[in-house]
Amino acid sequence: MKDSFLIYKSFYKPISRLSDKQLGRLFRAIFKYQLGEEVTVEEDIEMAFEFFKNQFEIDELKYQGIVERNRNNGRKGGNDKNSETVKSKSSGSQTSHSTQNNPVGAKRASGGLNDNDNDNDLKETSLSRSKEKEEDLDKDVDKPLTELREELLSNQTWIETLSMNNHIDENESMLYIEAYIRKLQNEGIARKSVSDAQQHFARWLIIELKRARDEQSGIHQKTNSKTKQERVEEFAKAIATKLATGDTGNIQDGGESALPF
Repeated sequence: MKDSFLIYKSFYKPISRLSDKQLGRLFRAIFKYQLGEEVTVEEDIEMAFEFFKNQFEIDELKYQGIVERNRNNGRKGGNDKNSETVKSKSSGSQTSHSTQNNPVGAKRASGGLNDNDNDNDLKETSLSRSKEKEEDLDKDVDKPLTELREELLSNQTWIETLSMNNHIDENESMLYIEAYIRKLQNEGIARKSVSDAQQHFARWLIIELKRARDEQSGIHQKTNSKTKQERVEEFAKAIATKLATGDTGNIQDGGESALPF
């Protein structure tokens, strides 16, 4: 088990609306998860915790990948050097022999065309195209939501493009992906292809972001404006003050028609 874990600055925006008590419970749940303890979270912080949990899983996969890569490099470090030396000697001997006995061989050794190189290039191109076709076909196959979630969240290029086009950060995009998967679960959808999910999610995200921004705008407007009842009460107090001082010059008879709004 690692002795530390990462919390990114960009995490703050998705959880900024949580209260101090909610943040405290979330922080405790995060530590329990990292310590390997069983974690149960309340519904009000469940989405935030799942967001952190998902990022921790991604970080762990990256870490394990680095460890495995370093381990492999350590195993073959000496072997690579030895094989390069042997290959170099063998290549040098073969080139010298070809130059003396075969002018065509000399031309190839000096940088001319090589049939084997051409064959290798064709094989690599064919394999690359076959792999691309397999990946395209795989994207059209319906998958369980758990597998679909992992593929969407691990597609860094797609997430970067989504975030840039919608003017949000990558962590916020990942949070919306988590919400989208839960939406599919709530709708009773058990399987969906990656390509279909990406297209559907892109349209759904635009709608959700617009709704969230409209709601935020409405909150600001409500905060900065007064209700009609509040204005009536203020006007009534103003009338009472004028009457108390004997000033009735600006008070008109007519009920609400006299209100200044």
